[in-house]
Amino acid sequence: MAEMWQNKTSPHALFTCMKQFGLLPDDIVLDIGAGTGALFNPLLRLIGSGKIVAADISERMLKEASIRFPKSRVLFSCTDACNLAFAAATFDKIICYSTFPHIQKPRRALSEFNRVLKSGGKVVIFHSCCSRKLNHYHAKLTGVVSFDKLPKSEYLQTLLKGAGFIEISTIERPDLYWVEAQKREE
Repeated sequence: MAEMWQNKTSPHALFTCMKQFGLLPDDIVLDIGAGTGALFNPLLRLIGSGKIVAADISERMLKEASIRFPKSRVLFSCTDACNLAFAAATFDKIICYSTFPHIQKPRRALSEFNRVLKSGGKVVIFHSCCSRKLNHYHAKLTGVVSFDKLPKSEYLQTLLKGAGFIEISTIERPDLYWVEAQKREE
């Protein structure tokens, strides 16, 4: 994982991250905060005949994504990460890229992630910089985003344990924030 993040925003770097996460053909993946689909191309390459469910609270962003990616393997859902509109044990993997600081109730969202993951499923929360850099950047902005904070990876690890996750690994360095966890086997 240490060498995977060489150019933090390039399509190749995103593909490498998603490959490292262990996506498999036929996986059903929930992309939390999908926005306009920054991860769709690497995800579609890795999951073969699997499906992506693009979840975002913004209908406008999802509409733009649906125009850019009118593929039958991408489904769109306008839903809140704290109250996901999906049945329990639906997804093999959950990806939360550059979104977690904007979730108003992180503990509730992590419980929802656990609920909708299949037994043994995995979640990754990642950003292209560490929490210190991102929080400093957000603090300089005006409006509601100025209050959005990414917790230190050690604290997120504690929150994930509290939500019932196991096998939690973290990497936090200036150019990468990566927290990965697994749902207990049932």
